Amino acid sequence: MGKRGHAIGMVLCILLAIISQFYSEEINSFFEIDVSGPESTAAPLVGLQNNESWLVVLVDFESNPLTESAKDNAVNELNQYTEDYLSQAMGSPIDLSIVVHSEILRAPKPLSAYGADGENGRDYGDGTVF
Repeated sequence: MGKRGHAIGMVLCILLAIISQFYSEEINSFFEIDVSGPESTAAPLVGLQNNESWLVVLVDFESNPLTESAKDNAVNELNQYTEDYLSQAMGSPIDLSIVVHSEILRAPKPLSAYGADGENGRDYGDGTVF
């Protein structure tokens, strides 16, 4: 394609640019997409309140049993960090009451049935449920 082909290409580009200026509304109408959003049937989320009460139930597995000292450590960490974190997240002080269930519950299935880390990311199941 010599100089003549380049010249023809340039003239076509200039003509298309001029035409697109005159008919810009019509051209834009080709790319308009009418999207109707899905109807939201979800219930509104309940936000945090200034007075929160949480029930914490510790669950262990036969292959990974929790001891009473692990329970005490979990309770101490929850009490130590959670109220400060939530107060910072809310931007106002929060009165948090954490009640820990008196006994550690045992899961009916092994830990592997509830998910595992793998090459695709964290905490995915084995795919047999769905």
